[in-house]
Amino acid sequence: MHETYVHKTAFRTHEVHYEFLVTPFGLTNAPSTFQGLMNEVFRSHLRKFVLVFFDNILVFSQDWHKHMEHLRKVFSLLMKNSLFAELSKYSFGEDKVEYLGHYVSATRVSTNPKKLRAVQEWPIPTTVKQLRGLLGLTSYYKRFVKVYGSISKQLTDILKDSFLWNKKWNHYLQGVGLLASTAYHPQTDEQSEAVNKCLETSLRCMTGRTPFEALYGFQPPLHMPYFPHDSIVAAVDTYMTDRESMIRILKYHLKKAQDRMKVQADKKRTEREFSVEDKVYLKLQPYKQGIVAVRPFEKLSPRFFGPFEILDKIGKVAYKLKLLASAQIHSVFHVSQLKRAIRATNCSAQLLMSDGDSDNQIKQPAAILERRIIRRGNKVAAQVLVH
Repeated sequence: MHETYVHKTAFRTHEVHYEFLVTPFGLTNAPSTFQGLMNEVFRSHLRKFVLVFFDNILVFSQDWHKHMEHLRKVFSLLMKNSLFAELSKYSFGEDKVEYLGHYVSATRVSTNPKKLRAVQEWPIPTTVKQLRGLLGLTSYYKRFVKVYGSISKQLTDILKDSFLWNKKWNHYLQGVGLLASTAYHPQTDEQSEAVNKCLETSLRCMTGRTPFEALYGFQPPLHMPYFPHDSIVAAVDTYMTDRESMIRILKYHLKKAQDRMKVQADKKRTEREFSVEDKVYLKLQPYKQGIVAVRPFEKLSPRFFGPFEILDKIGKVAYKLKLLASAQIHSVFHVSQLKRAIRATNCSAQLLMSDGDSDNQIKQPAAILERRIIRRGNKVAAQVLVH
């Protein structure tokens, strides 16, 4: 990484400040930046005797003498630009090599037998999602399958309708059978549920009503449980019994969906419990909370402050902390905002504005000059002009 850019990757924990000396691929634009570097390094030799995709370097030559010469040029460029390669991941002098999922030789480019075998052993799909995954996998190798479009058309067409696998479609897999694509459509992979949830939330915010009330103009009817044979009319009894059965099925699937969502959410949660006199760090957001001392670069401000001593436990999930005497913030915090202090350190930052800095002082109005009433959405709010 260029020395002038090292400070831009700086980040801070609650104990110490770090910076990257090499390009971290987890940052935005890091892969494209590295690929741009490799293209610039090998610009004069690309597509002549070398191909580069990130750290995959393919050197090809017509004979052994030229191959050695090409390798010297490649290694010289790597050394010149301080780029290092791990020897265990590279092979030399091969007649056929695996490159980006394909086998490349002097005569042709062929598919990887392991991936072909994976397609042949692919289980028979029973849902639309599984069938779409199979077609996404096979389309990666469609250039190796003659008339792939005609072969896969019958399988593609059935994605448009309700899908139930039929044995007559098995023979289409023989010509198409090849791994799953990560691409998906909004109506699959449970994306429609997420979209519907967003639309429902937006509708509630805009109208203040439930989707049912907005559509029909009245509140949904109150459900009154029905017991078999409560009605002497056979048709009514059958209808109400079927209705109760459907409601039970709906409740079951809703409960199942809630449990599934809870299991996924719990994967990102941890069990935290502290005792009185324990030391903890406090998580704050300096760019949202004005009580934290202002810094020129809020992105580099610490996320955790402290450690602070726990004075008392409030309820099951809240704790009262011993903050600084001049702190302008409530001393009770949810357990999710706390982190156990492994070892004692000094406070990483102040929790208040600096009294000595006039720019950071909280300003008080001298007088109210004018008042007015405005409308914000469906509510009325008051504004004042101060001196």
